[in-house]
Amino acid sequence: MASKKVKQGSTVIAQLMDALGGISQGAMAREWNCTKDKIWRSLNGTEPTFTAKEVKHISRWLKENFGKEWEDLPDSLISEDPVPFLQKAIELQSKQNSEE
Repeated sequence: MASKKVKQGSTVIAQLMDALGGISQGAMAREWNCTKDKIWRSLNGTEPTFTAKEVKHISRWLKENFGKEWEDLPDSLISEDPVPFLQKAIELQSKQNSEE
């Protein structure tokens, strides 16, 4: 079976959601301790604005879930370029789903 690739036009946050098994916007907002509106806007082409507290929380979350930090993300979260560490996580998630 071919491994899953990042969908064309997937923002960084969409790629993160796919890497977590396709979680919902609400679930992503809970993971990041921010509003669902911030997630929704970023998925629809608006650069999200996070508070310093949210950025610190997201950076810890990235470290716990991917071994990465805020600085490892692209400069724009609405970028549609595949993020290498997320591409690997999406492929692994796809492989695990196909084995179930």
